[in-house]
Amino acid sequence: KDIQVFLVIEEINRGNSAQIFGDIFQLLDRDSEGFSQYSIDADCDFAEWLKEDSILKTVWSEYETKVGDGKLKLPPNLNILATMNTSDQSLFPMDSAFKRRFDWEYVPINYEKSEADFIVGDASFNFKWLEFLKKVNADIRTVTESEDKQMGEFFIKPKNNGPITLEEFRSKVLFYL
Repeated sequence: KDIQVFLVIEEINRGNSAQIFGDIFQLLDRDSEGFSQYSIDADCDFAEWLKEDSILKTVWSEYETKVGDGKLKLPPNLNILATMNTSDQSLFPMDSAFKRRFDWEYVPINYEKSEADFIVGDASFNFKWLEFLKKVNADIRTVTESEDKQMGEFFIKPKNNGPITLEEFRSKVLFYL
C-alpha cells in the first residue's frame, strides 16, 4: 500500500474509452484521500480473487473497512498515465466527461534535443528532417492557428538508420500536408 503503482496506457484515444474502462469509469473521480469518490459493486468471483491474492491479502481488511464489503474503489496509490497525440484523427472521440477526470500536460516538440535529425532524400537532392519540420510546422501553425496539426519529430522514421526516401516522404508527409 506504500508503493505507487502505475497503469500506463499508450495512445488512449486509439480505443473506445467507454468500452475499455467500463464500470471503472465511475472510479476515476477521487476524494481528498485519493480513493475513488464513488464505488462500484464487485463481481463475486473477482471479489473472492482479490481477497485471496497473496499481495492484496495483506491490505484487504483495511481496504474493506474503508471501502465496504463487495465494493470496489481505486486506491490512492494507483496512478493512471496515458499518452495521446491530439493531432491524430481518433477512431473514437473522447468525451469531455472522460477527459476532465485527468490532468493534462502539453509536451511540445523539442527540436534542439531531438534524436530525429536524419536525412530525407538521396545524393542528388536531400535535406535534414528537423530543418524541414521547423519550417513547415511554423507554416502549419500560422495557417491553422493551432499547434494541434503540426507534425512531430517522429512523424516519419528512417528504416535501418538510412535516409528517408523521397517516395516515402511523398507518400507520408506530402499526403498529410
